[in-house]
Parts: sequence; C-alpha cells; structure tokens
Amino acid sequence: MLIQLKALTNCRDEVQRFRKQLSKLSEIDSITGDLRQTLRSNAERWEGVFYQHGFDKAFNTAQRLVQQLHKSAPSNGEVMVRLRDLNEDFADDAFDIWVYTVPHRYLQYHDVGLGDTVDKAFPEASKELREAGNCIAFGCFTAGVFHLMRAAEHAMRAIAIASGASTTPPSKPLEYQQWEPVIVGIESRMETESNKWPDPSRANARAFFRPTVADLLAFKDETRNVCFHSRNKPYDFPGAASQWNRVDVFFSRLMGKVDEAGTRNLLDASRFL
Repeated sequence: MLIQLKALTNCRDEVQRFRKQLSKLSEIDSITGDLRQTLRSNAERWEGVFYQHGFDKAFNTAQRLVQQLHKSAPSNGEVMVRLRDLNEDFADDAFDIWVYTVPHRYLQYHDVGLGDTVDKAFPEASKELREAGNCIAFGCFTAGVFHLMRAAEHAMRAIAIASGASTTPPSKPLEYQQWEPVIVGIESRMETESNKWPDPSRANARAFFRPTVADLLAFKDETRNVCFHSRNKPYDFPGAASQWNRVDVFFSRLMGKVDEAGTRNLLDASRFL
C-alpha cells in the first residue's frame, strides 16, 4: 500500500480548522444547516482516507462523528469532543504505523506497468509488470527483474502460439516447457514460413522476428538465468532500470502483432506488408 502523506495531513489540518471555527460557538449551540452538511461531508471523506491508510483509531472516531452528524442537530459541545478525540487518535495512529517511503526518482515505476495498450493485449503479463514496477519503486531491484522475466515469459508463450511453434516434447503443456526449445521453435517456424513469402512480407517478417528472438535469448541467458542464481550479485537500481527499458522495447515491438488471447496468426504474409 502506498500512503500519500499529503492526503493524511490534509485531513488533520481540516480537523483543526473545524475545531477553530466551532470554538467560537457556545457548547449548547446546535450544529445545523450548511455547517452540519459541510462537516458531515468532510467527516465521511476523512473516514475513507483513514480506512484506506490503516489509521484504525482515527477511522473509528471519524465513523462515530459521521453517525453523530446524521442525528438531528447535535450540540457543538458533542461535536467538539469528537473532533478533539479525532485529533488525538490521528496522532496515536501516526506513532503506531511504520511506512516505507518511495524516493521521488522511483515513483515513476509504482503501479504503472507499460501503459493501456500493453494492459489490453497482455493482461497477465501486465500484472507481472506492475509487480516489477512496485518492487523497483520500493528498492527490491532483483525481485523487480524477476517479475520482468515472468512478464516476458507470458509474451514468449503468446508468440509461440501465434507462430504455431512446435516444441519437444509436443505432449508437454507450453507453460511447463523450458525457454530454449520454445525460442528455437519460434525461430524455426519463422525462418521456414517467411522464406516462402515474397518481399516485402519476408523482409518485414524477419525484421520483426529476428530482434524478437534475439531479445528472448538475451532475456534467457543474460537476465533470467543470472537473476535466479545466488552466485550472481543482486541487481541495483541502474541494472533494474536497464532491464525495465529492455522489456519496454520488447513489448512495444509486439503491439499490433501478438496478444495473450492468441487471436492473431503471425504466419500470415499479409500481416507483414
């Protein structure tokens, strides 16, 4: 969970402003009309913010304040007591909760994936991409690269299906096969079929498949196999950011050609005109 401190401090400041405003009234005055409506609206919003960020004491107090304001004309004294409690409970919660902070330079990776186009074409891979970004944002760089490779694996399977790649043993489900035979199968199918096509389809198909296969082989040998073994050093931010950019370029090339649904046939010369 990413806590935006501004949302929390805004709530605290608003509580203080209402306390100052109500302090000008008598304790026996009733909270009615626009003042009651405005305070209730704010209290309902505070309730949501505190719940979202795990400020349990403040949430419970805000909830009671909302219930109190739903009554007909609560007294100013009653509301002031609740606002005082809310202020104190906010402080108690703030002392009890520990949070990770995301440096501003990492925030661009948090929960973003690679954009709506990739999300739609590769929904399962996009889940991994978001996990990768979240890991990078929180400084877990090796874990981020791990999720990037899981995303690339989703794409590799989609390419294998779209190109009709046959791998061995054929009875083994695609998701249980090693990367090497899957990549070899993709390359073999591409070379065999595209050689039958006239240009520009043949040239365009090679311009798509050859760097795609090269990326997959590089992911396998230079990233995936390295990342998975403790004999290698963990990734730092520059290394993880570099892998993010490589995966971004890889998925960008696939857009309009391949998707996880397997609805596109890559062995159609007309696709590469």
